[in-house]
Amino acid sequence: MPRLAILAFYFYPENAGGRRPYQLRRHLPDLGWDVRVVCARLPKDAQRGDPALHETARGKLGEWLRRVLPADERPLFEQWSGARSQGTGTSGDPIKARALRQLRSLALMPDEFIPWIAMAVTAALQDPDVRDADVILATSPPYSVQVAGWLIAKLLNKPLVVDFRDPHALNAITPPGRLDRPLREAMERRIMRDAAAITTVSQGFARRQSALAELPVHAIRNSWEEEDGLAPSPPGPDDPFVLAHTGTIYPSEQDVPTFAAGLALAAERGVPVTVRHCGVGARFVTDLLPERHKALVDDRGKLPRAEAVAMRASASAQLMFLPSGEHVEGWIPSKIFDYMASARPILAVGDSRNEPAEILAEAGGGPVCPTPDAVADRIEALWTAQRDATLEEQVVPDAVARGYSGRAMAEAFDRVLKDVLDA
Repeated sequence: MPRLAILAFYFYPENAGGRRPYQLRRHLPDLGWDVRVVCARLPKDAQRGDPALHETARGKLGEWLRRVLPADERPLFEQWSGARSQGTGTSGDPIKARALRQLRSLALMPDEFIPWIAMAVTAALQDPDVRDADVILATSPPYSVQVAGWLIAKLLNKPLVVDFRDPHALNAITPPGRLDRPLREAMERRIMRDAAAITTVSQGFARRQSALAELPVHAIRNSWEEEDGLAPSPPGPDDPFVLAHTGTIYPSEQDVPTFAAGLALAAERGVPVTVRHCGVGARFVTDLLPERHKALVDDRGKLPRAEAVAMRASASAQLMFLPSGEHVEGWIPSKIFDYMASARPILAVGDSRNEPAEILAEAGGGPVCPTPDAVADRIEALWTAQRDATLEEQVVPDAVARGYSGRAMAEAFDRVLKDVLDA
């Protein structure tokens, strides 16, 4: 069996960012691969006892600083500077905050996970299974993983496959500053040009990464996993009508105002709807609702993944915010695949002209709602379907959903990896 060494800071079940390497570890052995994984140490409550994992110290600067400095759950930079750490900031940011953001972006190259590069390289060189690997696969973010993978591949003289779950220099949500952008682009081009193959999670990202390095890039989308399962029968006609949303709401990249206005309009029409949310950002919806409708949002806060899956299973339908604007080209919310597999209808809000909307259209996931009236109409139609016991007619068919499973994603990687071996 050929051996693959996967380099990934996150590994499931720590967070959603670790699911792609976890799925490769799970399914590639069935396709003829011996898999070894080098990752950061999992939290104690997430230990799996997988003998294929080589866990290292975490080496994240923010985690170290939180041990000795008072801080809440917000990003440390936001607490210390008064400016948001994601995106380009707002017009209200003081000059000092803007300057600090530029300096932060320049100093933390490639990111705040810099210490993990040395830890990962040391672990890889000491691990005989990694030294004997036929291919090295580095999957990011954080981008420090790609730097570590490039160094390991150079030191061991192995072919490198770089996998971008998010862009780095081209990231629209956390873009680099003016000072560090040329440096980051040069670093990224060098690593991509030394790689045997390049993969990413969407056609949009593939086009952008390909243009950056003038190289071919394979688009292999994310996927759902078996333990997310198919939900039991939908709620009955007399059960509460609930829309579920899991994960993070990004007000700068998602059309939250359109959904909030449509939700309020549906309530005015007499639809007894509740939006049940777990994760981060429910307040961005609540803040936009009239006082009389704020109770429509049931915010459960952060929940373990199993509880989030159970929350979706008990819902009538699922709320999906699609990215809005050209600056988020290629961004496909990973929950779109979970939603497909959960046997519940999808209420999609946002731009209907992007890649996630294309996926929903191809899968039969229902219409995308770009206006408040469309949102209200869709909510009312789903409520009517629940009362008529026809919700199951509006879900993504099981046969279609399985085309977006973890097994299907691993099969796509298998083809790329075998081409690398044959080169």
